[in-house]
Amino acid sequence: MLIKKRQTAFSRYGKDSASYSLFRNKVQCEIMSAKCDHYHHKVSDLEQTDPKNGENCPDTKALANMLNDHFISLTTDFVPPGLLVSVREVQDSLSSLNVGKAIGPDMIPKRVLKEFAPEFAPLIIIMDIYNCSLREGYNTI
Repeated sequence: MLIKKRQTAFSRYGKDSASYSLFRNKVQCEIMSAKCDHYHHKVSDLEQTDPKNGENCPDTKALANMLNDHFISLTTDFVPPGLLVSVREVQDSLSSLNVGKAIGPDMIPKRVLKEFAPEFAPLIIIMDIYNCSLREGYNTI
């Protein structure tokens, strides 16, 4: 209806008339509003749809977990070569700590870690967590 009025104003009064400008602006506003409504409707549908079979997905976290599970299934037996950490590498890393730096979230002073690196290296559970996460395909970082 608005487009017809716009075209009528254009043919009667020309493109520089106030009447044509008014209807042109209304048409553009309606077009933008329709595009916006369409986009939001489509996005809200996509957020709640399971891409595998079209069923409703409870939330975005569940969708992210489904994607994660899919990519994990692709690499179940794959461990990147050279990325597993050895006791020696942990000991070397602990021995090279800068004792002048601030204490980390574990609240263990870096000086203690550095001085007792040979004793701590075999006990460090971080090495086990890191290596296990690589084997199982989960990222703990």
